[in-house]
Amino acid sequence: MTIVACNLMKKSVISSAVFILVGSLLVLFTQLMSVQNVLGVVFFFTGFFTIFTGLFVLLLTGVLVLLPAVRQRLELCQH
Repeated sequence: MTIVACNLMKKSVISSAVFILVGSLLVLFTQLMSVQNVLGVVFFFTGFFTIFTGLFVLLLTGVLVLLPAVRQRLELCQH
């Protein structure tokens, strides 16, 4: 069970970083687009949604680490 908790925590932090990176690239891409059309708006809002999803996952991971039962499992992880 401890290995599952360690792997899940690592995967959630990595997925959060990927969400934030992809969202930032989408927003940057829409800022660099010269054409103002519906596709630009879709990319822009998708980028912001992806960034906020990454931040939410990171926040949720941080809150879960503060729980005593989860903290005890994570103390047994080998870093």
